[in-house]
Amino acid sequence: MGRYVYVKVFKDYGKIVLTVDKVLKRKKINIYRLSRLTGISWGVIQKYKEGNLYRVDLDLLSRMCFALNCQLEELIHYECVEGNHQKKKLKEQRNKALNK
Repeated sequence: MGRYVYVKVFKDYGKIVLTVDKVLKRKKINIYRLSRLTGISWGVIQKYKEGNLYRVDLDLLSRMCFALNCQLEELIHYECVEGNHQKKKLKEQRNKALNK
């Protein structure tokens, strides 16, 4: 199993994973070069690479996708919770919320 740059767990909902680091390595582009291509400061890209953030900016992600010639799913994705008990609990919570 690969190392994730950033993982944030929200209760039983699953986790959001940022994999900017993997894309940079695969494309052989360093932070400085991506900064020059996107106009995003080096420090901000470093935060995305390390996962040192709590909110993401869609404009910044779109600039990175354009410069890296990649899809958004390559930079960030959602992983659902594992196990039948958790999936069942999540489904019940979702249905309860929709029926209100």
